[in-house]
Amino acid sequence: LVTADGYKVLGYRLDEDGNPTAEVGDVRISKSETKAPTATVRINFKGNLDSRLEEGKEHKADTIIKDSLGNSYTITFTFVKTADDQSGNTWQMYVDRVTEVSTGNYKTYRDENGDFEDSGLIPNDLKLKFDSDGELFEDEIDKVLLTNLSGIQFEKNKSGEDLDESYSPSGTFREITLFDSKDPKTYKNLHQYANDMDAQPYALDGNSSGKLQAYSIDPTGMVVGIFDNGERKNLAQIMLAKFDNPAGLEKIGNNFFIDTRNSGEPQFGYGASSGFGGIRGGVLEMSNVDLSMEFTEMITTQRGFQANSRIITTSDEMLQELVNIKR
Repeated sequence: LVTADGYKVLGYRLDEDGNPTAEVGDVRISKSETKAPTATVRINFKGNLDSRLEEGKEHKADTIIKDSLGNSYTITFTFVKTADDQSGNTWQMYVDRVTEVSTGNYKTYRDENGDFEDSGLIPNDLKLKFDSDGELFEDEIDKVLLTNLSGIQFEKNKSGEDLDESYSPSGTFREITLFDSKDPKTYKNLHQYANDMDAQPYALDGNSSGKLQAYSIDPTGMVVGIFDNGERKNLAQIMLAKFDNPAGLEKIGNNFFIDTRNSGEPQFGYGASSGFGGIRGGVLEMSNVDLSMEFTEMITTQRGFQANSRIITTSDEMLQELVNIKR
């Protein structure tokens, strides 16, 4: 990064976790910068499960999830109305298939005996129970679709059975939370009312790899990369400097200053933090001069000068008359 005058901007690069990778120095951003793919770890649900449906009626809905390599899969959920509760507000939900988006093929999995299942994935059921107001009971949240490096596992109440998945390349799924208690929005959007059925899952995260398209700089000096997969990533941090005695800085032209013994050593920090200003790109620095006041002062000075000029002219004429009288 350089200024409009070609001067290098100081800062440091950040790693994947947002930590500095080196000491303060030149900020370099490669045009070939990429964003690693991320696996889906949270699935949300929205819409309505029709309370008028009879026992045994089903509703299917699907969404796209990503594995650790960014491969896309369609995961299909099935909701079945049950009557194992006096209130009748209970549904069973399960995943009956996972298909690869690029081919449409079903994924094959091993069962608990190590045998391949060719009919898709049949996991344990998950029970969804709604109260009399049509809201999901909070004790039914935190349902986890759990996977590991060797396969895929579905849990019900934290006790599921492992199913080993076979696919190529060897991308893996991650632990997927279906209803996250830490985020009420993940379970407050699914209801059971006497309305049309439109319950729909959707992935809250997960993405394929991306290439850097552009970048922006926020008021704190953070350089944020914008990638073609829609994700953003903090790439670098621009540093600001402050001095104990700013008046001691030496001006070197073009709005640039250098530190001196009188100014003290530079103290580095972030934009918008205590004692530091913010950063705004593509704008001119605002003047601290009140133009209306300056014009008023200028007019007053001009009038004063004109008045003084007339006094001097009058005095000169009086002296000239005195000289003429003497003659």
